[in-house]
Amino acid sequence: MRLAKSILDSLPRTHKSVPVAFIPNNTASDVVTLWAIWMSGNAAVTAPSDPATLEDALRDSRCQLLIADKSEIEKVSRKNCNKNNCIKVKLPCS
Repeated sequence: MRLAKSILDSLPRTHKSVPVAFIPNNTASDVVTLWAIWMSGNAAVTAPSDPATLEDALRDSRCQLLIADKSEIEKVSRKNCNKNNCIKVKLPCS
């Protein structure tokens, strides 16, 4: 529930569903993240962790938010998100 609220707080106040990207790490936190995106009323987009293809995925999906754990967020360059008007959110690693 807290993650869903954080997602809503990080997005512009509109009544439209927006794409929210997340980089999965093959743990139970992926399910929690996916559920929180849906609970916030938004569409979930699975983003690749490879920085070379991430930029294309963010641009093509027009995501408004990128959610990743700390280990993945370090790989994502500031340019990738700023270029696509994407906000990065760090999650604690489990």
